[in-house]
Amino acid sequence: MKVVNVTALIVAFTAIVMMGISSAIGATTGDLIISGVVDPVFAIDVTADSAASNLDIEAGESATTVASVNEQSNNPTGYKITVSSDNAGRLVHGSVASSFVNYTLSYDGGTAFQPSASPTTVKTVSSLSTPADSDSNVTVTFTGLSTAAVAGTYSDRVEFEISAP
Repeated sequence: MKVVNVTALIVAFTAIVMMGISSAIGATTGDLIISGVVDPVFAIDVTADSAASNLDIEAGESATTVASVNEQSNNPTGYKITVSSDNAGRLVHGSVASSFVNYTLSYDGGTAFQPSASPTTVKTVSSLSTPADSDSNVTVTFTGLSTAAVAGTYSDRVEFEISAP
């Protein structure tokens, strides 16, 4: 006949029961992850200067400020500004399309360029550690048409866009 150690059986049984009870009761610590999201901001505001609608088509303009552009972004990888023109960098007469003057723009003191119908990058900010709220001036330069100009209004629509780089 085998002798069974009752004390050992009771200790083993108690340990098994206690592990089950411990699991049923739950852990002694727990984690909570809290978070929030800040959406990216890409905002641009173009404010025309009074000179923008009073350009001297006959005499021409030289680095005349025509607008101030406010750029806002909180994107950590920065932003870019592109420019495009409906008339590909030409001030065109309102009713005589063959009468026009080519012009160049400068953005934020950069190199002068003739805008095209396709967006051209004129400014790139490669990274931001704090949100940006920046103002950039736009200037226009062109040679006048002198007395050969057809009477009327010459214009172009220029579009500025801010986006991720």
